[in-house]
Amino acid sequence: AHIGGVVRDGQERPLAGVEVTPVGSARTAVTDAEGRYRLHSLPEGRRRLRVSGGSLRAREVEITVPAESYDIVIDG
Repeated sequence: AHIGGVVRDGQERPLAGVEVTPVGSARTAVTDAEGRYRLHSLPEGRRRLRVSGGSLRAREVEITVPAESYDIVIDG
């Protein structure tokens, strides 16, 4: 399954250059200038995504695959 979305800060501004990595995988997507990311060939079920990059403190979010999109908001 594929998943994609937008990574934003607490003010809803898109975050570019942020890494989105499924926990336990070597696969990584990097957000573009509009904060968009896309990950391919994810197994279905509950997954954790690690979000990190730049001055951003690394965080993990839980998602369920399949899903059309999953937007991530990083506060602080």
